[in-house]
Amino acid sequence: IRDVAAAAAVSITTVSDALNGKGRLPDATRRHVREVADRLGYRPSAAARTLRTGKSGLIGLTVTTYGDEPFTFTEFAYFAEMARAATSAALARGYALVILPATSRHDVWSNVALDGTVVIDPSDQDPVVSELVRQGLPVVSDGRPAGTLPVTAWVDNDHEAAVLGILDHLADAGAR
Repeated sequence: IRDVAAAAAVSITTVSDALNGKGRLPDATRRHVREVADRLGYRPSAAARTLRTGKSGLIGLTVTTYGDEPFTFTEFAYFAEMARAATSAALARGYALVILPATSRHDVWSNVALDGTVVIDPSDQDPVVSELVRQGLPVVSDGRPAGTLPVTAWVDNDHEAAVLGILDHLADAGAR
């Protein structure tokens, strides 16, 4: 940012305001700063943004494993599509998705600076969810969590309405 300020013959504050769309700057100054930044190949520092905002821009995604053996969840079409959709939605909102293993090793999750997490198919008393909540992270699950799992929010389908729609379609198609 200092190089851009020097090349544009403006202050660092002016560069920051111009690039972030803040402050009361003339349009010509804003354009000039952006042109100089583009010419110099300036890219904002993700590390500096994290220090300034306290946000990493990372969302975690995990799938609960039932039992001791981990599995490659992308081998299952449902989970692969969830990962694809979550990645697309995260990128559209300025986040990157980090796929992490469902493990009881707390250090795996605490070593990654996350802004929030999505847990697919959490089990009742899920140790991953408990650890994430303990760390103060927002946790969203797909599907209504069983029991008293302390997720921040959950998203689910209306399975009854879906099955009724399927049955109506089959009946309309002549199925008996």
